[in-house]
Amino acid sequence: MNKLMFEAMVIDPRYKLKYLTYCLSNVYESDVVKDVVENVKIYLYRLFDFYKSQHNPSTQIGHSTDDFKQSNNVTMEVENDEEIDP
Repeated sequence: MNKLMFEAMVIDPRYKLKYLTYCLSNVYESDVVKDVVENVKIYLYRLFDFYKSQHNPSTQIGHSTDDFKQSNNVTMEVENDEEIDP
């Protein structure tokens, strides 16, 4: 059993834990299904916690327009104006 495939299937928006449970119940006994589904849940919670710990909650996702304008000021030096203005 490749548990990584189960986790990938649950992350896929088309399939969820109920579908995983359904598929496994057609092949395995209910005790095995419960164990696998529980392990997948634990893994996904741990994965989420890891991603959450990597991103500071105080970090803003979006920026205001003023912040964007200030951070995108570009200074250009022109060596020879004659090449630009004939």
